[in-house]
Amino acid sequence: MSSSSFSELERNFRAYAEYLRTISVPDEVIDGIVWVAEHREATRLDKERELLTLVPGPDFPTGGFIVGRAGIVQAYRTGRGSITMRART
Repeated sequence: MSSSSFSELERNFRAYAEYLRTISVPDEVIDGIVWVAEHREATRLDKERELLTLVPGPDFPTGGFIVGRAGIVQAYRTGRGSITMRART
């Protein structure tokens, strides 16, 4: 891919990221997408570590909090996971 087509792709990607902000996609998710696009050469493990930092877990409207992180990591790795929540009192 030539550098000119890369910069066009990057501009398009950034425009799409800005569009996502208008439809209530959390900023953390957009930051994660941008990071992966900017670090395509990173290893899968590096991407996983960085994404877990940028997108620490789901945000639940009930205001509860997540107990442990193993379920989040499993869900990010496989698309399936079990997350234990506890109510705030």
